[in-house]
Amino acid sequence: MPRDHRQLGRSALDTELMLLTAKEVAALLKVKLTWLYDEVEAGRFPVVRLGRQLRFRRHDVASYLDERYEKASDADFSARIRGSQLRRRPGRPTRD
Repeated sequence: MPRDHRQLGRSALDTELMLLTAKEVAALLKVKLTWLYDEVEAGRFPVVRLGRQLRFRRHDVASYLDERYEKASDADFSARIRGSQLRRRPGRPTRD
């Protein structure tokens, strides 16, 4: 939801409008740039388009993470983590 920038103080406005590049967001999230582009194209990650350039608001990045936060105590989450640790990539040797 857009905010009324007239009600924000100058430093709050500067922080609100600070934009990140795709490379900066990918580095911040520790994901591949292609994953970020895929999320944007699928409409799952909010983006500001400036011509051909993509920019990301810090607030939107934080909100994206908040929406996907799962508590470690959740039984489903724990089961998925254990399951993902058991999966091996095909063709890769396992250590015994």
